[in-house]
Amino acid sequence: MKLLLRICFLTVTLAASVAAQGTFSVIFDDDLISSVYRDASYGFASSGDYLKLMNTDKMPLDAVHRYSGTMSAVLEYDHMSGGNWEMFLASNGWQTRDFSGYDSLVFFVNAPAPIPGVELPKVGLEEATTNAKTPLVDMGSYVTLDGDTNSWQRVAIPFSAFEPFGGFSLASVKTVRFTANGLTSGTRTLWIDLLAAVRITGGPSTPPPLSTDRLLDTLQYAAFAYFWNEANLATGLVKDRSSQGAPASIAAVGFGLSALTIGVDRAWVTRESASDRVLTTLRTFWEKPQGTSVSGMIGYKGWFYHFLDMNTGVRTWNSELSSIDTGLLLAGILDAQMYFNGSDSTESLIRSLADSIYNRVDWVWMANSGSTLSMGWFPENGGSFLGARWIGYNEAMILYILGMGATENALRGSAWGAWTSGYQWKSYAGYDHVAYPALFTHQYSQCWVDFRNIDDMYMRGRGITYFENSRRATLANRAYCIANPGGRAGYGPDIWGLTACDGPTEYRERGAPFGYDDGTIAPTAAISSIAFTPNESIQAAHAMYERYGEELFGPYGFRDAFNVGANWFATDYLGIDEGPIIIMIENHLRQTVWNRFMEHPVVIAGLAAAGFQTITALAEGGGSVPQAFSLSQNYPNPFNSTTIIEFRIPHAAHVSLQVYDVLGREVGSLVEEVLPSGRYTRNWNASGLPSGVYYYRLDAASYRETKKMIFLQ
Repeated sequence: MKLLLRICFLTVTLAASVAAQGTFSVIFDDDLISSVYRDASYGFASSGDYLKLMNTDKMPLDAVHRYSGTMSAVLEYDHMSGGNWEMFLASNGWQTRDFSGYDSLVFFVNAPAPIPGVELPKVGLEEATTNAKTPLVDMGSYVTLDGDTNSWQRVAIPFSAFEPFGGFSLASVKTVRFTANGLTSGTRTLWIDLLAAVRITGGPSTPPPLSTDRLLDTLQYAAFAYFWNEANLATGLVKDRSSQGAPASIAAVGFGLSALTIGVDRAWVTRESASDRVLTTLRTFWEKPQGTSVSGMIGYKGWFYHFLDMNTGVRTWNSELSSIDTGLLLAGILDAQMYFNGSDSTESLIRSLADSIYNRVDWVWMANSGSTLSMGWFPENGGSFLGARWIGYNEAMILYILGMGATENALRGSAWGAWTSGYQWKSYAGYDHVAYPALFTHQYSQCWVDFRNIDDMYMRGRGITYFENSRRATLANRAYCIANPGGRAGYGPDIWGLTACDGPTEYRERGAPFGYDDGTIAPTAAISSIAFTPNESIQAAHAMYERYGEELFGPYGFRDAFNVGANWFATDYLGIDEGPIIIMIENHLRQTVWNRFMEHPVVIAGLAAAGFQTITALAEGGGSVPQAFSLSQNYPNPFNSTTIIEFRIPHAAHVSLQVYDVLGREVGSLVEEVLPSGRYTRNWNASGLPSGVYYYRLDAASYRETKKMIFLQ
């Protein structure tokens, strides 16, 4: 099996950890390599010395002990009188690195037992052009190994310690060199992680600014790393949170299954290793026992318990049989079923198990003789349903769509109407929308379901889509933070986003407007809204990254939440908050999850049963006729592949909507017909065209307007 390696450091995702006192330069980037050794390395031992090597002369890797990311590099050695060993560690593809302008080499080390300083390796640098080598420096002069495997020590060696350079140039570094030092009293094991060149500034600093592309890539990779690292290899289950001993959350597993597909597409992990992980996960959910016993069960009637033991895969924490968490799990399973469409035995079995798991769910039973679904069931005392039901707008849209699309024990057709009967239409700061204060409720279902150009009976009456509704709800949440009626510290145009998250004293649901606010901001709230509010969400991500640095940003991206007024920053990462980040960024950039999931027969059937229709025109909110012609800015913008253009016409007219390149050549015709009054949206797909600036022009009656958009592949 192959795994991702962020050897010795995790590029900019760990800027604050690597450069705790200054700016930095990445030495090694991601590499898709063997799970057991570093390809860009070379080592040897001679004259009785021992150095553990893989594939003849490669540096071993350890996926269990790591400072961050997926692995650390391993030096396992024994040095005897007259012997020698050396290990050369290079960048991906043996690329040359420029260390000029930086003054220190920084990395992290750990060991299973204390190592005397004299027995730690010497460290040096090797030049690429002439193979010139610097003098060697004793690592033990810069660190003391305590033998605590949970405690990593930071090593910072100034480049001046390697002088005199002679023929060596910092502008052309090929490898970092580790060699034998003092005689060892037995075999020593040293784990090395996160290696970078650093420019020390003499004081605390935040990470250097990133381009938007790099920041989004970093956030996606960091979230992917959570799902890859915080999973049990034997069960495929994903931890609810990153803390030691946390149970599995079945919702986190669902998000993680979709995250794995993104990891394959981005070449962060091989398709084979991802499909193996998915198959392990599905086998757990299919093969573990179901029944009414209060212990030893994974679920009942096809539903699953909210929290499972990571190792045994059965109920823990006396948790409920959770309908919504099962729904989120099923969404990930069905998405993986669509993605892994190959003919090999692993992918074939994935699809078969996905069908079996989904078809086993008894939707009618969870309705408990009603039109809507119960929120859950407990097995104690013979079993009892929770009194609360899923009625009114929240995260459960995906649950009803999957239940109404079932062929076995499906929900009745009246379920959707019963669900929407609890909607509350409200307004804040000029944003009229079906309200729910916590932003996760506007994100979870739309991680998988593309609501941009479909509507149900309720939304047709309001003249908007659920996508537009979530956009308005997100902007209302931001507007509340800007207005800041509670005078909370840190709130503003770029620091916003209230949702369910950890807080200074507890995990609870937070939201705005109309919700609970104690001054706690969750980065996932703004970032996972990127498909709805790309500009505002990206600005928030930049601001949080640059303003709070290492206090908020770590191995898996942004920690769960922070409260400036309480001087509190979370220490944990949560799977149900990491999942929307990676998936919604993917939908914003490439729409891969949306496009795939919307083709699943269950989803098609469920949307049809709920009365969804494809939109060709939208009336104004409340059904009123537009008062004037208008052409809106496309969204998202910039965009990757697909963008949406909206326009309004106050009366019937011949409408022309065309797209042109910078030379004025027509490259797309979206409308060329007579249309009645109304609000319209059109998708434009730029696939096959080069990245760059494009213009779109609306001609209707005597009205003409042109706008610019940017296509980035």
